[in-house]
Amino acid sequence: MSFGHFIEISQPNIYLSLYRGFLEISNKENLLNRVPLDDILGIVITSFSCSHSSNILTALTDRGIPVSICGSNFMPRALIFPVVGNIRQKIRIQSQAEASRSLKNNLWKQIIRLKLKNQALVLKANQLNYEFLLNMSKRVRSGDSQNLEAHGARRYWTTLFAKTFKRNQKEDGINSLLNYAYAIIRSCVARAVISTGLHPSLGIHHENTYNPMCLVDDLMEPFRPIGDYVVKQLADKNIIKIDKEVKKILSQIAVVDIIGETSVSPLFQVISRFINSFSLVLAGQKKTLDTTWKIKWSYLNLPNIISYSA
Repeated sequence: MSFGHFIEISQPNIYLSLYRGFLEISNKENLLNRVPLDDILGIVITSFSCSHSSNILTALTDRGIPVSICGSNFMPRALIFPVVGNIRQKIRIQSQAEASRSLKNNLWKQIIRLKLKNQALVLKANQLNYEFLLNMSKRVRSGDSQNLEAHGARRYWTTLFAKTFKRNQKEDGINSLLNYAYAIIRSCVARAVISTGLHPSLGIHHENTYNPMCLVDDLMEPFRPIGDYVVKQLADKNIIKIDKEVKKILSQIAVVDIIGETSVSPLFQVISRFINSFSLVLAGQKKTLDTTWKIKWSYLNLPNIISYSA
C-alpha cells in the first residue's frame, strides 16, 4: 500500500503549478511530471532557481502539505505552512501559551528520555555499546536540568560513526546526509503540528526568537534516531555523498513502518499520534506522551539500502 511520498525539487529552472488537483512540475520547454496533491506528504526544494504559482501554494497549504526550502548542505531555511490547520486551533494555541514552566519541563523530560532510548536502540542494532544511553535515559530530570541530551550526544556520535566524527550542520559527507534525513522528519512533524492546531513557534524548550519552528524542533527529537539509523546503513557502505538515489532512500524515512501496541503504522502517522498526545497533555486531558510505539529495525522497509551501489 502506498501512503504518499516526498517530492524534492533539485534541478534548476523548475516551475511548480496547479492543474485540476495535480502538482505540475515543468521546465522552460516541457512538462516533467504531474502528481496528485493527495499523494504528497511534503515538498523539499533544494534548487536555487525554482518558481511557483500562488495557486499551487494555496492548494498545498489547504491540504496541510509543508513546503521546505533548503539552503546549502540541505539545511531548511524556510517552511511554508497554513495559517489555519485545525478547528480547535485557538484553544490549543492558548493552551500552549498558558502552559506552566513545570509542565513544559515535564514534557521535555519525557521527550529527551525517549530520544536517548531510541539512540540506544540505534547503537544496539549496530552491535555497538548502548548501555550508557539507556542508563542516561533513566536519570533525566525535569527539563533535563543536567543536560544529559548533550552529554549523551557526544558519546553517541563517536560511537555510531567514528571517534573523530563531529556533528556539524555545515559540513558535507555524513553530516549532509543527516541534514537531509532530518529535513524529511522535520517536514512530517511540521505537518502534524499544524494539522493538530498547535502553533509551531511556541516551543517548550527551544526558544530562539528568530526560529519560527521551535515546537517542531522540540517534538522531532525522539524521531531523529530513525534518520541516524538509515544514514549509518549508507555510511557503512561508504555512501556519504548526496545524489539522486540517496535522496530517494532518505525520503522513504517518512513511510518506514513503526510498531504500535496493536498495529504497524508508517512513521508520519506515528508522529501525528505522538503530537496529538502532546496537545492532550497541554490541555490537561492526558498526563504522558504517547510512547507506546517501538522502532524495530527489521521493519524499516528500505530495500534500496541493500540494492544501491555507489
